Amino acid sequence: MRLVYAYTRTQIKPTFDSIKTDHKKYLLSPTKVARFLPIATGSDSDKLPVLSKLNPTLLLTENIVKVKELVKVVPELSKTIEYFIENPGVAN
Repeated sequence: MRLVYAYTRTQIKPTFDSIKTDHKKYLLSPTKVARFLPIATGSDSDKLPVLSKLNPTLLLTENIVKVKELVKVVPELSKTIEYFIENPGVAN
């Protein structure tokens, strides 16, 4: 699984094109520059540690249990047809 993708010319070109049309609306105030500069120039020691391993099953356990319970329920055909009659947009 890949969490970070390459940000290439293809992705940045639309941003540059929009900035070229009206660059003044993208200028930061001195206050914002002062706020963001330490973040942009932070050292490696300021960065969060890289996770070496991610176990998504730990995050999904509760949802898996819920899904298993829902899958066990078999809908009644008559209620399904009635629902479609009352909701023709869904039926279409």
